[in-house]
Amino acid sequence: MKELLKCCLPETGDKIIVNADVKDTTFTPGTLAYMAHMNEPDNDYQDVVRVRAVVIRRGKTGMDRINVNSLSLPIFRDPRMLEHENYLPVGRKYYVHVDKEKMPSAHVLDMDDINFLGWACARALYMNYLTTTFAKKNITSLWPNSNKDPVVAAARFTEYFESDPKATIEKFAANVAFREQFIAKIRTLECASAKAAILYHKRVESAILNSAKFMVYTNDKYFVVTDKEEAKATVTNYEKRLQWLDKMTMKPVTKNK
Repeated sequence: MKELLKCCLPETGDKIIVNADVKDTTFTPGTLAYMAHMNEPDNDYQDVVRVRAVVIRRGKTGMDRINVNSLSLPIFRDPRMLEHENYLPVGRKYYVHVDKEKMPSAHVLDMDDINFLGWACARALYMNYLTTTFAKKNITSLWPNSNKDPVVAAARFTEYFESDPKATIEKFAANVAFREQFIAKIRTLECASAKAAILYHKRVESAILNSAKFMVYTNDKYFVVTDKEEAKATVTNYEKRLQWLDKMTMKPVTKNK
C-alpha cells in the first residue's frame, strides 16, 4: 500500500499545542487548546480550514483560562509549502500550526481541573454544533433546553470561568459527581446524534479531499509542495472514505410492487 500524507487536522477533544512554524501575536507558540469542531473550509486557501477551539493557555507561560476561539489551521503540512508565497496564509491573524499534545490522563475523572474544563467545553460545543447545524429541521431539538443539564453547563464554561474561575472549578471540575454526570449525558447525546455526526464527518472529509486534490494540482502545474505519489494516494484514499460515508447516509431504494 502506498504511503499517505499525514492529515494535521485535529479531531474533537484532541489537546493541541501551537508550534513555532508560523507566528501569530495572539496565539503564540506554546498555546494550549482543545479542538471542538471544524467550522468551514477557508474561502481563499485550499489547504486551510477554520476551526473552533477552547484555549486553556496562551503562550508558554500564560495563565489558566477557558476561552472559545476561532483558529485557522492547515489540513496538510510540508516545509516546502512555506517556501512559496501565498500557498498558506502565513502572517494572517489567528493562522497557526499546531501539534497534537499528549492527553493529561487516560481517564476523565483523573484530569486536572483546567484540562477537564477545556476538554468538556470542547466536547459540549461540538455536540451543540451537531444538534443545531446538522440535525433535521422541524423535529424536536436534541440539544437539552435546561441550563442545569451538564452538557449545557459545559458549553458555558467560558462565561462561568471569566466571571469566577474559583467557583467554576469548585462547582464543576472539582466535583466528581458532575464529571460523572457529564460523561453519561455526553455519551447519550452522541448516540442520539449519530446521523448528524456522519454528515459532519462528510464535510470534514470533503475538505480534506479538496486539499489533497489541490496539492496534486499544485505539484503538477506550478511547484512541488509535497510528495507527488503520496499526494495522489491520499486523494484516492479520501475518495473511498467519502464513498463509504455516502453509503451510510443514502436512503435505501425500495422496489415498487
